[in-house]
Amino acid sequence: MKKLIKLAAIALCICLVAGIFAGCGEKKEKVVIFTSAEDFRIEHLRERIDKKFPDYNIVIEYMSTGNHAAKLLSEGKNTECDITYDLEYPYLQKLESKGLLADLSEFDRSPFLESVAPSNFYMPDVRNGGAVIIDEAALKDKGLAVPTSYEDLLKPEYKGLICMPNPKSSGTGFMFLQSLSEARGEEKALEYFDKLSENVMEFSSSGSGPINKLIQKEAAIGLGMTSQAVNANKNGSNLKIAFFPEGSPYSMYGQGVIAGKLERKAVKEVFTYLSGEYTKINNQELFPEQLYKDGPAKVEGYPSDINYAEMGTLTPEAKDQLLTKWKH
Repeated sequence: MKKLIKLAAIALCICLVAGIFAGCGEKKEKVVIFTSAEDFRIEHLRERIDKKFPDYNIVIEYMSTGNHAAKLLSEGKNTECDITYDLEYPYLQKLESKGLLADLSEFDRSPFLESVAPSNFYMPDVRNGGAVIIDEAALKDKGLAVPTSYEDLLKPEYKGLICMPNPKSSGTGFMFLQSLSEARGEEKALEYFDKLSENVMEFSSSGSGPINKLIQKEAAIGLGMTSQAVNANKNGSNLKIAFFPEGSPYSMYGQGVIAGKLERKAVKEVFTYLSGEYTKINNQELFPEQLYKDGPAKVEGYPSDINYAEMGTLTPEAKDQLLTKWKH
């Protein structure tokens, strides 16, 4: 009997000691974030958000952009997701139109450029800019000049040397299509890409395709993401990041809270951090494309004074209509 009492006392002491550190089995409140950000960005976010909120169980679930949006649209307000992070604006517009996003009027959008913060139902997190990325050494080996315009890319000598993401599967590919549609008109832009297709070695399924082909020396020219070219150069590549006269195309990605979930203290605290302090950190350390009125951040190796293309504003329906005309 004494032995049982002693064992019980020891177990009680263990529970009390554990309770000091973990609430004796008390569960942490969970906050679920759906995101379409790249792996390195999720790692960057994970490190900082866990340090900021050690008392919350923050689950970051990655899914591709299309699946991310489709899941939220199909599940509605009953989704396990609390915060949607890094979703393209047209998808956020669609979620807003369905009444699936919480009103964020109380959050301060004044530090942002008005053009990147158009709604009370989502906040900006990244402007993802594009560039024509060129392996100058590969072109030199072939005796070819470095292209300086989209028209140059149509020259027969570049046949089989160009990689571009497919706009139907890649937001990066679509921003190039949208940019030229704004600059030339929809029909002329589509005609241009019909001609360009003769020189394209591959329309990759993802925005990372061109930079991967350049790194692997399978392509010499890629229509891709500025940020990925910068990272490739940091890792030993020597790629030229070129902006043609039309300017750098870009996509806007944002963050929002599912309707009805902002009332939870944990969700509100996490979103306040994400949309304020962390967006600034992300802009200063990873994506210095201009979001704020006080100008772009400076990141070593990242182009400065970027001239952005005129992108206009496409509704989800207009985007779908443009994509139905894409043949490749």
